[in-house]
Amino acid sequence: MKSKRLGFTLIETVVSLGLIAVGISLMLMTSRLMRTDVNVQNQTLQFYRFVDVLESHHFQFKVDHCTAEAVQLTSQTEQQRYYLLVSKQTVKLRTSQGGYMPLLMDVQKTEFSVHQQWLIIKILMGGKWYEAHAPLASR
Repeated sequence: MKSKRLGFTLIETVVSLGLIAVGISLMLMTSRLMRTDVNVQNQTLQFYRFVDVLESHHFQFKVDHCTAEAVQLTSQTEQQRYYLLVSKQTVKLRTSQGGYMPLLMDVQKTEFSVHQQWLIIKILMGGKWYEAHAPLASR
């Protein structure tokens, strides 16, 4: 007697659905990891841009006064006073006239200090601490 097979068996269907589910879960895990890596890279890049602005030859900043939450700077090229401060999870470089430039977003915590000829900057973003030592000698 010949068997007429017109479709898939139950086992074949379950195995194929299982393989599809595994493939989809691997794709979702990979995309989640890629997004996390991109966020960390963006934060790191944002931090290095921030340090680059502080060490810029355009401004030639010098530290006038430093507390744990804010830094008062003077631009040697512009002879103007600037304030580095945190407001609403954003590190801003504010001028003495009131305008400001946002430098870092999504900041959870900051610590500023001066040690010898260095401005030490510690910033917590995305659960990761970033630290820089900028050569901004006090006047």
